[in-house]
Amino acid sequence: MHDDLIVKNWEFINICIERLQQGYAFVGNGVNYPEETSPNKIYNKEHFPRTVLEVCKPETKHYFEKSGLAYTFRLSFMCTLRGNLRKIHDFEVIWENPTEGTPIGPMGNMQQTMLGWKITQYYGLQKMSYLSNTYMDSEWLYECERGKIKNI
Repeated sequence: MHDDLIVKNWEFINICIERLQQGYAFVGNGVNYPEETSPNKIYNKEHFPRTVLEVCKPETKHYFEKSGLAYTFRLSFMCTLRGNLRKIHDFEVIWENPTEGTPIGPMGNMQQTMLGWKITQYYGLQKMSYLSNTYMDSEWLYECERGKIKNI
């Protein structure tokens, strides 16, 4: 969980536990947009001119040598079991400091896409669940965007 959440109903905890018990590997809040990914795609030419192969961990490189549609979770809220993350070698963290005045969005979105691509390939859509079909919002949680309320 992230600090940019508004909890509307604490029952989300039980719902997430139920989904994991039903066999889902990952549960997100509102459905997130999928992202096309490929080994040589530059994610943001101006602010973060890198490819996934340049920033991925050596042990996960095999995931990023393929192109496809990565189904993603907003990283402000995602529920899983620790073992599910271990199976895909955890999060892909980019250990670079953005230069002064550079937005962190491109780097953060790239990390989100990389994690989603690993989840999509390893678990498949059938093991991914969302609390609602609405971006950033569900009956239980609202995810702020950079600390701001956008669509309540």
